[in-house]
Amino acid sequence: MLNSILVRKCLFSFLICFVIIQSSPGYAQNINVGVLAIKGIENGKSAWQPTIDYLDTQIPEHKFNLELFEPGTNMKDFEISFKKGELHFVIVPPVLYIDFENLFQSTRVLTLVDKSGHSKFGSAYIVRSDNNTIHRLEDAKNKKIAAVSKRGFAGWLIGKLEFLDNGVDLLNDSQGVDFLGNQFKVAESVLSGAHDIGIVRTGIIEQLISMGKMKPDESKPPA
Repeated sequence: MLNSILVRKCLFSFLICFVIIQSSPGYAQNINVGVLAIKGIENGKSAWQPTIDYLDTQIPEHKFNLELFEPGTNMKDFEISFKKGELHFVIVPPVLYIDFENLFQSTRVLTLVDKSGHSKFGSAYIVRSDNNTIHRLEDAKNKKIAAVSKRGFAGWLIGKLEFLDNGVDLLNDSQGVDFLGNQFKVAESVLSGAHDIGIVRTGIIEQLISMGKMKPDESKPPA
């Protein structure tokens, strides 16, 4: 009963990710659901709390609790809580599911696909439009870089590889890479001038524009 309701509800969620279950959860009265909040704690709560509230009403014999973690700031706490059995379900991007399966013998329940039906994504790069020193990926040398987390798939790893393909090792050729913990912080840091280039997931720039947090002409993509 618990699994089937959770699966049906989560199929309508917005994020491409895996729902992972502990290998032997032994369901308690309180069910803790951990979410990796790649867009920040506030956005994570607004996105996932309705699902938790729904589960509370549909399965009254259990109390569901939402536990949110940012990739950059408390990723270690996230892993420790799951390892200790304090989180019964976790919702993570696919690349982290592989880690969790290897490290904790976790079992996936389902893959979530956003309402748009998109099942693929990549990295996007944010550069202030008035930054005249960056026009190509090769111009990232000696620049300040912001990314989401060291294990962020689109918020770091895909972008890192593309820069390498263009002759730039961001870890060695730049002034440094700062991992800020969520997608929106990366964009905000570049727009404020604290960093020269930000690496985020595709779709984040469009989302910020639609939310009124960024103007279309504020950034440019390096060619």
